[in-house]
Amino acid sequence: MITKYCTITLLAILLCCACSESETTIVVPTETGVAGSDDPRLTYGTLSEDASLQNEITTFSNHLISSIRTQRVIGGEMLIIKNGKVLLHKAAGWEDKENNQPLDLNKTYLIRDLNLLFNISVLLKFVEDEKIDLCQPVATYLTEFNTEKSQHITIEHLLRHTSGFTRRTFPKSPRSYDDIFQALKDRADEGPENQPGTVRKPRALNILIVKAILEVISGQTYPNTIRDHLWNPLGMENTIIDINQNPSLLQNAISRYELHPDNSFTKKWQNDRDQDYSYKWYSNDVYSTIVDYAIFLDMWINNGHHNETQFVTENLIRYFKNVIYEPINAEDPDKCLFNESVQTDDDNEIKPRYLATAPGPTIYASTSHKLIGLYFTQTTWNSSNHVFWTKMAALDNHFN
Repeated sequence: MITKYCTITLLAILLCCACSESETTIVVPTETGVAGSDDPRLTYGTLSEDASLQNEITTFSNHLISSIRTQRVIGGEMLIIKNGKVLLHKAAGWEDKENNQPLDLNKTYLIRDLNLLFNISVLLKFVEDEKIDLCQPVATYLTEFNTEKSQHITIEHLLRHTSGFTRRTFPKSPRSYDDIFQALKDRADEGPENQPGTVRKPRALNILIVKAILEVISGQTYPNTIRDHLWNPLGMENTIIDINQNPSLLQNAISRYELHPDNSFTKKWQNDRDQDYSYKWYSNDVYSTIVDYAIFLDMWINNGHHNETQFVTENLIRYFKNVIYEPINAEDPDKCLFNESVQTDDDNEIKPRYLATAPGPTIYASTSHKLIGLYFTQTTWNSSNHVFWTKMAALDNHFN
């Protein structure tokens, strides 16, 4: 059950990009309560007597229906939680439009870059267990980085996206490498484009390096590392990397569509075909459900707490939430902020919001108001996701 420490509003509505005027598959949220999911990990509440809050929630329903009518989505699920209580969890649209299969609650989605926080969580857990030092060079753990050009990159540089790597690509096609370590060796030999610590440029390459470090520290494959050190302890039973290995989750996975500029869609994948994992070391292809990810976010906005247990210390969560916003100090690029950051116990220093988004799924998390919003679709990120994000910000402001 989602921890009692936080007030979370989960609003989940599955969207549909309908080609007809029929709305028979649309599940419209009501103003009086929620339709319950059978997931025992959620606690359900009812909407308050606050009329303005009810109106705020209604605008989400209106936006979703509008997205369906304007064909910006095929199907999607939206979830909002406030103070640990689910106020709304709904579904609308199609799981497979060609076969007229409606979308149900708690389907399995490709969450793409939203898995980046998984890697950071496990890394911080290893810091707590004194298996890794964030101030140390990456070369301390990955010999591939013991080169003249890359030896000064630290693990904290990776977390802050100040490693100096600004180019996305490897010297060769990712498919030409047998594993992550071969690819990183080539990239480390090339070196970063900028001096580490002087430029912030978010790149998936930084987190890819973290993935390799996690494998070395744990002595396990990356999928097993994330499973054993994060998903299993948090009870995230429906989150997986190689979905081909779990027939039930594969069967529960929804079709994926590509949105074109003219608002037409092309089906890119459906669950009767295996996912290609020929170079999965490079991929961010993690599958999860909206409830699983809500449980994970619950831990984050409660400073490492979940189900009355401490997954990772509050100081480490505080460090990460603060350090990613810390200004770049080009005059002292090698300075490590970790040791001084974890000394403070002032909760007010934590940034009030933690936001993330990705192609397809979108999340909003407010630490100050213990508010979580999730919007999962099987289509690429578009204006529908952006509007959801801005509406969540407005809902967050409602509680000021």
